[in-house]
Amino acid sequence: MPAEVLCTDNDARLEPVDDRIRPVQGVASTEVFPTLKMEELTFSRGTG
Repeated sequence: MPAEVLCTDNDARLEPVDDRIRPVQGVASTEVFPTLKMEELTFSRGTG
């Protein structure tokens, strides 16, 4: 079952996996895919 966990910073991303997800009975494995950087882009040229 895929799950998405959003964390405040890179150091905090493994804590929920190690402390809450892996100990659950029946969880065979986990994979973590970090998002390197998220930015909000705003394009206003030519729109008004």
